[in-house]
Amino acid sequence: MSESRRDVIEQQLDPTDDFKASLLSGMSPELIGDILTRGLSFYQHQITNELELLHDIVKDQEQEYHCLVGKFEKHKHQSELDMNDLETKIHGIWIDPRALCQSE
Repeated sequence: MSESRRDVIEQQLDPTDDFKASLLSGMSPELIGDILTRGLSFYQHQITNELELLHDIVKDQEQEYHCLVGKFEKHKHQSELDMNDLETKIHGIWIDPRALCQSE
């Protein structure tokens, strides 16, 4: 499988505490602080991007919802009109049996 330079690769690293300590040993507090700052900045950047993506998804879903509600209301209104037309037709063809008896 070839990987593009733009592919995102997620790896779940779970280094031991000893390994982490050995990486940091010998580093100055300033360098450790710089690494920490960069890590937190990257984390904040990732969270911000994820929130923006989720915001866009919610916005799209809200638009789709409102579109569907509009279509539903239109179909509901048309169905009500159709029902009224059918009721009018039914009342127009319905003959009162008492009226038949009176005409004889």
